[in-house]
Amino acid sequence: MTCKQNMSTAIHQYFDRELSYEEEMQLKHHLMDCPACQNQFQELKKVHESLSSIQEVEVPSDLKENIMSQLPKDSKPKKFTKLIRHHPFITAAAIFLVVLFTSSLTQYHNNDLLYLSQQDGVITDGNVVIIPEGETIEGDFIVRNAEVIINGYIEGNLTLINSQIINEDGIQNPLTQIYSHVSGEINEIDRYVSWIFFKLQSGYDQIKTLLSD
Repeated sequence: MTCKQNMSTAIHQYFDRELSYEEEMQLKHHLMDCPACQNQFQELKKVHESLSSIQEVEVPSDLKENIMSQLPKDSKPKKFTKLIRHHPFITAAAIFLVVLFTSSLTQYHNNDLLYLSQQDGVITDGNVVIIPEGETIEGDFIVRNAEVIINGYIEGNLTLINSQIINEDGIQNPLTQIYSHVSGEINEIDRYVSWIFFKLQSGYDQIKTLLSD
């Protein structure tokens, strides 16, 4: 049997002493005619009586000190914070490398467009890059996603990223055929590990330049 007036809230308020005199009288009159609410009232009464019979426990005066003494002296977050505070350059370098690694991964997988570090003196035909005879590229030359024909000269390093050297007939040439056309080093990057190493080296050179300025 259930109570249609839903006096459960009023019963709880009665034991919490939150009812006014009039509300308390209304509840008592209701209990006289409602067996369901009488059962609920008696159950809550037993709970309150049980709680009231519990003796207070005396808290030791040194409880706080004992708890604090058993806590770790120096947690990992604090050590990490100290590392950041005492070694800001290392922290900045680590953040730089993480950002560089993430951006490099995105560039490597998503960027399949032709890229040239220099445009002057260079002829492009689709994905074919030509340095014509008699033309000199001053400084390092980076080319990505291309077939390269070198008849001129590069005064610096040559970096080929997902690229290859070909002759006028479109046949791939070994790198030994262009040594006389490049004054510096020739680097081939066709795998992700090599690409990451190249980006890290470039980032390291940028940091050295910033620190020297």
